[in-house]
Amino acid sequence: MQIMQSRTTAICVFCGILLVAVAHSVYYYPMLPAMMASHFDLEGQANGWASKSECMVVYAVIAGFIGVLFVGLSLAINKTPTWMLNMPHKDYWLAPERQEESYRWLSVSMMWIGNATMAMLVVCMEIVFRANLWPAWKPGTAFLVTLCCYMTVVLVWTGLVLYRFRLPKETLK
Repeated sequence: MQIMQSRTTAICVFCGILLVAVAHSVYYYPMLPAMMASHFDLEGQANGWASKSECMVVYAVIAGFIGVLFVGLSLAINKTPTWMLNMPHKDYWLAPERQEESYRWLSVSMMWIGNATMAMLVVCMEIVFRANLWPAWKPGTAFLVTLCCYMTVVLVWTGLVLYRFRLPKETLK
């Protein structure tokens, strides 16, 4: 899994997903109604409305926030004071002989969870666009499946973090 260990690769993937989001917006914008359903209840019934330009601005702001958050965290993690980091066995993993590798791993994994978050945004907006283009279609199940997939990714990522930063057996003796 060498490719998953490169921050550059993870950032390039993020930029690719961001380009998909831009193309997504450009493609759908002319087809969408002037007033769009922008919020849905658990059954998939629209219960909130906004203009399509407002929806696109919100899409762009959220995508920008995700980008600044995850790319920023990934690039700044090694400059973060250790007291601000919440990680298992911090004293062990941030000792001088392990610190660089620990920061590198955190940086890369932060970008991959950022990629998953950006992908979830694109999928959710696809669901919103489809719900507005085909009003008879109810997006409740699609949103639920998307949320379950994303939560699975987050849980697996959390498990990987806990596994990666467990204490080695030789230190437990």
